[in-house]
Amino acid sequence: MNNSTFNFQTLSPDLIMDALEEVGLRVDSGLTAL
Repeated sequence: MNNSTFNFQTLSPDLIMDALEEVGLRVDSGLTAL
């Protein structure tokens, strides 16, 4: 990842959840509160 072009504002909760599921992590409903 190129940090100079990375923008935290582009991270939405849905994007984060999709990324976690993609790497094989089980996403519990309690995590969505974050």
